Amino acid sequence: MVEATVALSPNGLALEVTGVLDVQTVPGLVGKANGFIHEVADPVFDLAGVTKAESSALALLMAWHRQSHGLGKAARFVHVPKNLMAIATLSNLESVLKLG
Repeated sequence: MVEATVALSPNGLALEVTGVLDVQTVPGLVGKANGFIHEVADPVFDLAGVTKAESSALALLMAWHRQSHGLGKAARFVHVPKNLMAIATLSNLESVLKLG
């Protein structure tokens, strides 16, 4: 079975996303960031542990961005896999999502 997880970083400053982000795993991750988004000033999502990202991963990032924005917060995504960055660029979303 393919897995993906989200966990608070050891320093508590970011939410670390790991594993495969695809159509099977993304729906289960959408709500897992709720507490983190509510608790921090501006949420940072670290995607360094993502081993594979399909286009559905972009929907996950958009959901987290939307939730953060709805609370007046600016979500930031770091260590975005190159293929996901390419999809975001093609969709003109790299600047909206603050990918880096």
